[in-house]
Amino acid sequence: MKPNSHAKRVALYGLLLAVSLLFSYLETLLAPLIPIPGVRVGLANAVVMLLLLRDDPAGAAGVNLARIALSSLLFGNAFRFLFSLAGGALSLAVLLLLRRWRAPGAAGRSLLGGVAHNLGQWCAAACLLGGRGLFYYLPPLLACGALAGFAVGAAARGVDRILPEKLF
Repeated sequence: MKPNSHAKRVALYGLLLAVSLLFSYLETLLAPLIPIPGVRVGLANAVVMLLLLRDDPAGAAGVNLARIALSSLLFGNAFRFLFSLAGGALSLAVLLLLRRWRAPGAAGRSLLGGVAHNLGQWCAAACLLGGRGLFYYLPPLLACGALAGFAVGAAARGVDRILPEKLF
């Protein structure tokens, strides 16, 4: 019996979700090594970026939302969920706006997505926690988002080049 394309798609999304959850878990292990609280490399976002490079915005949104919910449930708490949701939503919105343009390239678009992600998280923190001290946190947070976003975008582009086209 030959599997239909819908079953293949569900299996692919499940596999990509599992990979992004694994990356999220690895980031929780790496978190103590990063001197700025709350900063993550964003490895799980490479899966979202890969789906966008393969022109699958609905899949990118679905995998992103499922990963945020499950990683918060498994490795975090309600604050992690809210911060990740705010960052992920703003980042995805920026990436969706930029996906039609080839410039500034995958790494450049991902850089802007990383900055948007951290800006969304910062806005959520400002709304939930308040305090003027958050303004001092913004510049290093945005710089880390730019660096991590660039690296994640370059990695996603590299993976996209070696994966067979038929996989998606």
